[in-house]
Amino acid sequence: MTVLHLVNRAAALEACLARAKAGDAILLIEDGVYAAMDRDTRQPSIRDSLHVLREHLAVRGLDAERVEAAVAIVDFPDFVALTVRYTQSINWS
Repeated sequence: MTVLHLVNRAAALEACLARAKAGDAILLIEDGVYAAMDRDTRQPSIRDSLHVLREHLAVRGLDAERVEAAVAIVDFPDFVALTVRYTQSINWS
């Protein structure tokens, strides 16, 4: 079963990455969006499933152009689509 991991603090991303499996998706929300600016290496098996919420970047004054290239920028409708696609979710804070 694949899981949607909701990361709301940048410091929680490493713990999430340690538990995420291939096929899972990770969505950076709230203060978790700061992790989208990091240039550190990611697990190759989940690299294509990292997302960041555009509106939460904007609220924090972060420029979407500075987001790491491997992170997909999504909006609220995309967030809803992810929750529909991944029926199980885990919150990381």
